[in-house]
Amino acid sequence: MSEVTVLEVKQFLRIIHAGDDLLLQTLIDAAEDEARRYLNRDQLATLPLDYPPIYDSSSSEIPEPVPGPGDPIAPSVRIAIYYLVQCKYENTKPDDIPKMRAAAETLLQPYRTLLGT
Repeated sequence: MSEVTVLEVKQFLRIIHAGDDLLLQTLIDAAEDEARRYLNRDQLATLPLDYPPIYDSSSSEIPEPVPGPGDPIAPSVRIAIYYLVQCKYENTKPDDIPKMRAAAETLLQPYRTLLGT
């Protein structure tokens, strides 16, 4: 099941018809798969529902937020998915595709795991 919905992508791309919904779902699935592979994760990066974490200000140790099941994907990861769908859906110029992919990768970079292994 996709984390990003067809409705979200249609709003981002300003699509008002339903004729491409099946295509958009296929592109969303492919974009999410590509993002997971780039991130070296089984699931898309999420933020905890209570992000930023609440902590005791008297303590010198700040707890690290741990995403749990059902947490929403990180907003920048969501936008990266939109960009990946956009470069596959729209009649983008071949010179623009690497730029859009680079923009998506820039948004995903902070969430990558297993770097240097």
